[in-house]
Amino acid sequence: QGAEEPAVYYLQAGRAARAGRDEVARQIWWQTGGAFEETAAGLLLDGIIEYRSGNAAVAVDRLSQLSRMQPGNDLARVLLARALVANGEANVAIRLLLPLAGRPDASPYVLVLTGRAYEQLGQRDRAAPLLDRASAMTGGTAGASPALVLLDDGGRMERPDDLVQHLRGLFRQGSVSE
Repeated sequence: QGAEEPAVYYLQAGRAARAGRDEVARQIWWQTGGAFEETAAGLLLDGIIEYRSGNAAVAVDRLSQLSRMQPGNDLARVLLARALVANGEANVAIRLLLPLAGRPDASPYVLVLTGRAYEQLGQRDRAAPLLDRASAMTGGTAGASPALVLLDDGGRMERPDDLVQHLRGLFRQGSVSE
């Protein structure tokens, strides 16, 4: 009943989303009363919930706001690009991804996502080198970022524990900010 209630709901929504229970996460998220709607953490959580719920256009809106708020946040840029590809806006996603994909330390995920965006545009000749590069780095196992894996028909994520490991790695690298 105190001022901390929205924070409790936010944390519970985050836990539900991490567990792949996106409808539960959404219901809890609404109980925050919009307290985190314009914060980086709130935009991130809402964007992920919307994306995984199949609402790519809403996810694009939320993740665009996050990217504008934190222009140096590469994770926000990648998440936005993923939502853009899902929303059929690969041309916009490629503009966001090319600076990251062109780096020598580009992650296999960024390379695959950029390649898939080119494929969506029918530019397989541009996709192939990126996908080959990612495959060489991962032994052919490059896949979707765990935070953005859509749920199967049973409402389960294939490997829900990957998100925790992914986020821990980002925190260790200092790649996640408020």
